[in-house]
Amino acid sequence: MGACRGIYYNKRRKRWIAQVQFEGLRDSRSCATKAEARTAAADILKALQKQAKADAEAADRPVNLRLICEAYALDLEARGKSPDSIARARTRPSG
Repeated sequence: MGACRGIYYNKRRKRWIAQVQFEGLRDSRSCATKAEARTAAADILKALQKQAKADAEAADRPVNLRLICEAYALDLEARGKSPDSIARARTRPSG
């Protein structure tokens, strides 16, 4: 489950922090009251469970050459490579 703890900002203002860890995924949220922090912790836990399930399903899917080439082309775009290189990465290998 999660943890809710009180912390002080600037030695005056108290805030409640909802911290949750689930299967290696972590998230936290700052709330005004302890009740809000408990509700936020439950919401965060549900979201992390959903994300972990989606990650597990994605890991079970088989990977094919087309998906690998498409991911490589997106990486080339992100690194600012020439359109010529990106087009070559997207075409099917001949052979």
